[in-house]
Amino acid sequence: MLLPQPRESIQDNQKGKVFFVALFTVCFFIMHYGIFVFVQTSMFFAVSSIYRGDLFNLSIPALK
Repeated sequence: MLLPQPRESIQDNQKGKVFFVALFTVCFFIMHYGIFVFVQTSMFFAVSSIYRGDLFNLSIPALK
């Protein structure tokens, strides 16, 4: 079954593994959230015409 185990049933030799899996899961979702925000922001800028060019050669028309 995929139910979580109570803390008492996790042996000392598994605590490092559990910590690594939890840390990897958090980092994985933070990275994917960052990619999602980057893509959504890129799409917003492309549709709204706030900038000209690509994201790495940013040129804001209102500032010129």
